[in-house]
Amino acid sequence: MSETDAFLETTMARYRDAETALHNGDAAPRKASWARADPVTLLGAALSATGWDEIEPIFDRLQASFSTCTSSEHEVIAAGASGDLAYIVAFEHTTASVNGSPSLPYTLRATTVFRRDDGEWKVVHRHADPVASENAAELVQRLVAPPAVDWYPLFPNPVVAESVLDRLINTAHHLHLDGRSYRPKKRPSPPAAEKGAATE
Repeated sequence: MSETDAFLETTMARYRDAETALHNGDAAPRKASWARADPVTLLGAALSATGWDEIEPIFDRLQASFSTCTSSEHEVIAAGASGDLAYIVAFEHTTASVNGSPSLPYTLRATTVFRRDDGEWKVVHRHADPVASENAAELVQRLVAPPAVDWYPLFPNPVVAESVLDRLINTAHHLHLDGRSYRPKKRPSPPAAEKGAATE
């Protein structure tokens, strides 16, 4: 048996089971399959991170988002193993619900790199991106969307709330912004008298 065949035999079933569990709302098997020691990196279809301290919260978020996985298949395109490093390139075909929405089928192109730690294969890098489709775009949008806000209590009655929200949502675009705010730079400077008073 070749190194690659031995690697796939010991790893593939656990890898598939971990991905299926994650899409059913249980990240524990995926967490158990990942290395903790740097370097570990995640370039996900929707969320990315470097280092286990940043990666684990993403798995927790995915766990809370996914449910009702009705199918999960891995179409391995290529794989290799040499010494203490190995990789799998696969199309991951999944049907699951995101944030309670109806289940959607989608496909990811995923490259997963493994390192042998204390005799056990552990994931140290994953790069996944969705195969272009409406379902994939909707999946990513649902995963990166901020938690839902209950707007109705902010309006005098539900009819007004429904009307306003309909107009907002119908033309809205979700923007996910990272980085420091520019507001402090745009804030007007206080008058000279106030500056002097503030420093006294």
